[in-house]
This record gives sequence, C-alpha cells and structure tokens, in this order.
Amino acid sequence: MTRDFSSNSRFRTGHVQAPTTPDEHLEGALEDGERLFELFVEHAADAVRAGDAAAVTRLARVAGRTDDVHRAYMVHRHAAALLFGAATASPHDDSYGWATWIDQMVALLVPVLEETPHEPELLDMLGLASYELGHTSHARRLFEAVRTIEPTHERARAHLRACKERAKRGVGSLPTVPEQHSPEFTRSRTRVKEIAERATRLQDRTISLCMIVKDEEEMLPGCLAAVAEHVDQIVIVDTGSTDRTREIAEEYGALVVDFAWNGSFADARNQTLPHATGDWILWLDADEHVVAGDGPQLREMARRTWFEGISLIETHFTGEAEGGGETTHTPMRLFRNRSEYGWRGRVHEQLMWAMPTYLPERFGSSALRVNHFGYLATVIDERDKHERNLTLLMEQVAEERSAFTCFNIGTEHAAIFQFDEAVRWFDEALVMARSEPEWQQQQYAPMLVQRTIVARRCVGDLDRALDLSIEAAQWWPTFTDLVYERAITSLAKGDFAATATHARVAIEMGDAPARFVATTGKGSFQARNLLATALRNLGDAVGAREQLEASIAEAPHFIASVSDLTELLLEDGDAASASNTIDELLGSRAHGAAANLPVAAVFHEAGAFDVADERYGRVLAATPGHGAALVARAELRLAQDDPVGALELALAVDPLDRMAGRSGRTAFLAAVVLGGDAELLAEPARRLADSPELAASERATYVAWHERLVPSEQPVHVLVPADGASAATVFSNLDALAKLSAVEAFEVLHPLATLAVPDERLRRLQFAEMYLRRRFADMAGEEFMICAQEFGPDAQILRGLGKVATMKELWEDAEVFLSESLKLDPTQRDVVGLLTAIRERQAS
Repeated sequence: MTRDFSSNSRFRTGHVQAPTTPDEHLEGALEDGERLFELFVEHAADAVRAGDAAAVTRLARVAGRTDDVHRAYMVHRHAAALLFGAATASPHDDSYGWATWIDQMVALLVPVLEETPHEPELLDMLGLASYELGHTSHARRLFEAVRTIEPTHERARAHLRACKERAKRGVGSLPTVPEQHSPEFTRSRTRVKEIAERATRLQDRTISLCMIVKDEEEMLPGCLAAVAEHVDQIVIVDTGSTDRTREIAEEYGALVVDFAWNGSFADARNQTLPHATGDWILWLDADEHVVAGDGPQLREMARRTWFEGISLIETHFTGEAEGGGETTHTPMRLFRNRSEYGWRGRVHEQLMWAMPTYLPERFGSSALRVNHFGYLATVIDERDKHERNLTLLMEQVAEERSAFTCFNIGTEHAAIFQFDEAVRWFDEALVMARSEPEWQQQQYAPMLVQRTIVARRCVGDLDRALDLSIEAAQWWPTFTDLVYERAITSLAKGDFAATATHARVAIEMGDAPARFVATTGKGSFQARNLLATALRNLGDAVGAREQLEASIAEAPHFIASVSDLTELLLEDGDAASASNTIDELLGSRAHGAAANLPVAAVFHEAGAFDVADERYGRVLAATPGHGAALVARAELRLAQDDPVGALELALAVDPLDRMAGRSGRTAFLAAVVLGGDAELLAEPARRLADSPELAASERATYVAWHERLVPSEQPVHVLVPADGASAATVFSNLDALAKLSAVEAFEVLHPLATLAVPDERLRRLQFAEMYLRRRFADMAGEEFMICAQEFGPDAQILRGLGKVATMKELWEDAEVFLSESLKLDPTQRDVVGLLTAIRERQAS
C-alpha cells in the first residue's frame, strides 16, 4: 500500500493527535459500536469509582451519538443501571449523597425518552428514579405507561405494585428528596409527566410483505387473501414461474420482481429488500397462510417500535392432509426494515445473524397464527423438496461447515427416512454446536437434540437415544417432547413399566411451549396413546381403553388411537359392536375418509369383511373416485375371493391419482389370479410402468414377472435387482397368492425370489416365516430344518421350529426348541409368553 508523506500529509503537519480524555476516546469510536460500548463501560466504571455521577451522564451522551442505534440504547441502559447501583451502594443518610446518583438518572433518561418515548426498559428506569426520589405519582404514571404498551413487563408490574402499597401507607412512608438534592428532577418534573403521556400514544407504522415464489398458483391466493388488506405493500420476487403466479400476485397489487434462480434462497429473499418501503418487513412463503381473523394484529404489532423482531405462532401440518400431524413453532417473521438486515444461507436461510440478539428485550412475541402447509406429503412429493434442499445444503456445507448446516442436512435425510445418514449429520452438528458458548440458547438447539434422539432410536441405538434424552431434560425442563422420547425409547427396549411412567409424566406436563418447535400431542393425545400401548402390554386392557378414549376425545383426528382402540375392542367383542362404539366416539368424523380408511383396514385385517366393506362404502359414497378407498376395497375383494371385482375396482382409480401405483399392484395381482393372460395384464402392467412413486427395482420386478406370465415373441431378459424393494415385491405377492391358494401363479413367481434375495439363508427364513403365517406348518418346518442343518440353529431358527411344533401340538418338542432359543436370546418376549402358555398347558 502506498502511503502519502507529502507536505500536505497530516503526518507531516502534526495534525494527528492520540485521544487523551475519555470523551475523546469515545468520540473516536463512534463508528465502531461494539468497541464504543466496551470503552464506555470502562470509562463509566472509572467515573463511578471516582464518585462522579455527572461524568457518567456526560460520557453516555457522548457515546449515545453513535449511528449504531442498538449500542446507543445499550449505553443509556447501562449508564442508568450504573447510576442506580451506585445510589444503592451509598449510605442513605440525611446528606442525600445517594440522591445525586438518582438525579443523574433523570438527567440522562429524560432527553433520550423525549426523543423516543416508546422504550419500556428506559421508561421503567425513569419510573424507578422518580420512585426513589419520593415522587410516587410520577413513578406510577411511568410504570402504568410501561404496562400499557408492554403488558408482559414483569418488573414494571412489581414496581407499580410497590407504588400502590406506598400510597396505602401514606405520604410519610418514604419522604420526598428535597429539591436542592434533586435539581435535575425539579427542572424536569413537567417533562417527566409528558413523557409518560406520550409513551402510550403509539403511532401507526407501515408494513411491507416480502415473498419469493415460483409456480405458486395453487397456494398464493390463500396466502395473499388472508394478509393483503393488513399490509401497506407487497413485494414478490419471482424466480421463474411458468403458471399464473405473476398474474395472481398483480391482482393483489403486488410489485413483482424477476430474479434468475441461482441456487440461493438468501439471495432471492434479499432481492425483495431494496423495493420494500415499509417500516417493517413481514416475510412469508406462499404455503404459509395467516389464520382468518388474525390479520388485524399486524397493525398493532407494527406500533411496537421498541422491538426489532416479533415472532408469530406457526403450525406446521405434516403427513397427509387428513389425519396428519402438527408441530408448532414461533419463528421471527416481522422485523424492522433496516439496511443492515438481510438473509444468508443457500437453504434454510437465516436472518437473526444480522440482528441484535444480545438484546433479548428487542424481540417480542405475538398471538398471530400462521398455518404452514408446505410439509404435507402431497406438497413435498410434487416439488421434490428434500432432494432440492439436500443438493443446496451439500453445496453450502462445502463452503462453510457449520452446526446449523449439518443439522439441516440431517433433517432432510430424516424426513425421507434415511436415518443412518441422519444420525451421522446430527451427531456432527451436536458436537460442533456444543463447542459454542451458551449453545442451548440457539433457536435450533432443542430441535437438533430431539431429532438426534429420534434418529438414534430409529437406527436401534436405544441406549444413546435414552442417554441424550435424559441429559437434555436438564437443559430444557419444560420440553415435553424429550420426556415423550424417553417413553417411546423405553417401549422400543421392551420396558413397558418405564414407558408408562414417562408417558404419565408427559401428560402431566402437557404440550411443550411453541418456542421448542414442539409436536402437538406429545404431552396429551399422543402420550395417552403411548401409555395405552404400555398398559396393554402390562395386561391392563381397561386402563388402555380409558387412555385411548381420552386420546380420541382430545384429538379425534389422531388415527393411531382410533385404530388401536378398534383392535382392542375386537379382542373383547364382536365387530358390529366395536364399529358402533367407534362411531359414537368419532361423532361427526365417523363418515370421513381420514377415520374410515384406517378403521376399515383394522376390520379388514381381523377378517370382519362386512364391516370393513361398509366403511369403505361410506368413503366412496361421499367421494366416488377416492383412490385410497377404491384400492382398499379392491384388496378386500381379493380377500373375499372375488378377483373380478378387485380388478374392476383397482382400474377405476384415476391413472393420475397418487394411488395409481398401488392400484396397479392390486390390479396386477387380481389379473394373475384370474389366469394372467396378456389382455388382463396389459392395463395393470402399464400403470406399474408409469408410476413414478414406485422404486425402479420394484417396476423391474413386475416386468420380469410379466415376462414369465406372458413371454414375448422376442424373449426379454430383465434383471431383478437384489435389493429391499424387489424382495418386498416378490414376497408380498407370494404371501398374497399363498393366502388365495393360487398355486400355479405361486409357482410362476417363486423363482424370482432367488434373484431378489440371493442369500439362501435369508431367503429360506423369509419363506419359512411366510408359511408359518399361513399355517402351512410342514412347509415352514422344512424350511427351518434346512436352515438349521445348513447354517446352524440360531435363536430365530429355533423359535420358528418351536412355533411349528406348537402349531402341530407337539408340546414337548415345542418346549425344547423354545427353551433353547431363549437361552441364545433372552429378550424374546413372544417366546417367553408362548413358553409359559405351553408349560401351563402341560401342568394342567
């Protein structure tokens, strides 16, 4: 770098001088807010030690001239606190030396509040100064002003209570400081009253709604309709829509700005800011809709100018549109429009990094509710959000490997059930996060821990999952989801007593506060469902029924409890009675698809075909083309040995329906049972080939099966991948054919099992378990014996032989096999139960 040492240089003329006084030090640091505040704290402390109250005020006025509004506020707040602390430490005698410090609080705060009267913290401090000087009426006005504009301000509440108690005791309870010892207050008495009055006169502020969109013609109208009349401007950045998104936005008066997508959500969002003219920025996505009736709250929120950001209550709907889950969250979605604020991060972009998070009083909350539909399965499937997000996140982590990015990568893997990958990323994120000071205060920290616990449980790492849930409960004792995780992990370990204990604690706690991104029901209806499962395993059917009925009463949409109660009722009564009880509990929901489909499936599985058929009929009566109901009824027809009816129902599903792939499976199976000729198989085969929701290996397996059923003129060799999807396809269809006694069709498909599952031991065990389910005892026994001879008798094989012997009523053989199996694996609760039943039978 070239330096200028010419005659005009200040270095030559000696015009550069080092600061020599505290005031000059502060003057020199006005452009560096962080350094400025550090210097002020240092010099103000020296002034206090020197007993110079006026110097503290003077230094605060110098530092308060910085353009950094947050540091200026911190200076005034810190100075007032220093002065009050010095007064408290001074002797309270007749000399009134302590009052000088309090009087300087008035000198400091009055001009600041005259300029910006809507400052709850500073108003409370001025009220405290007035109170200490004995001017209770002034103090009371100030505390009431704080409570008016910020009803949740607890210190102002306590101070106001003290004013009222002093008034009850009379004037002499704390005498007024003589005017000669409080000259600043004496001069400012009228100004203090005016500040209290002005503080409650909040002014309207403008709001700009800022959004980024692409092909949102379905969701955008609902979003804008709910909020447009409650904002002053709408700025929408379009990243390449090809539908009616732009036209819809313009119909609502939006300014639409084009932006070529570059792979960064932060860049796209930041494009909205130069066009925003409002005092506040509200940011939403098209799939986020303000709840009807809540929009007017925005105007009230915008008047609260002492906040930099305000959070909303957002409910994320997950799973299916009907009967899915819900989680609540309190994201900061309204923030002051300042040039220094903006987003960063390719995906899951963040805003808080630029904001004064070191000032918690600058962030408020509201009761405004937003419903988020972007996590519904249909929306995610249509947009392939997870693949897109993972691509962007992997680019981001290559640039900067942070705990937050690793957490987001783990989250995306978990959402598509890739828990092995999820655990790896969550563990790395947790290690990195824990290296940061006060990491538990990060907004995403509770989510990271909770999702790590879930992922560990899903990969079978139950001990580490349990350990983390216990440790994390110390950090966030009101986070009910952690207690729920202890309960469900205990269930996975087979510890039903512990499951019941932790589920009851979760119910006592209730659902966690929204700030944890808590799942609705973990402290209520979901915990009751978990408790019911534990009680059933502990033999308390009555208690289980009570909990399931309570769960349904709390959340009739929670289908797991409805299905579980249906199963429980079927154990003790007939199907018709069970169905009537369920209808009584569901009330108006008893005829909806969300309840009827899973309940019908329980009756279907239990063999109560007439009741199941009636419930499928309810759905189709309301929605004749309901894909899931048509497929389920088709499968029922197969179980009723009516393949013609099954084929007709399956092919009635719209080929563009999300259930088209499953309809192809059912139709193909029905066609095979009917003889499997080329004409019958043509349409089912076409549906399977055209179904993008089916795995490629599954489609290949059906092509290979089709080739074996209807060989083409030019033989086609189809490779059947040896993976889980192929194996599931082969064995699920073999199982169905065995159930339907379709022997010839079974023999045609059988050879594909060798290709799908080349491991002979695993393949034979799968056949053995299938034969066992169908009560083909001899065939199951043959497969288990071959495995025992070829690969050695392990716990699984011995258990299978024990069940075969039990089925054939060979009680002594069954006891031997089961006992030996239990020696090799003592955790087999089903074997313990079966062995106990056999011994009791023999004893009787």
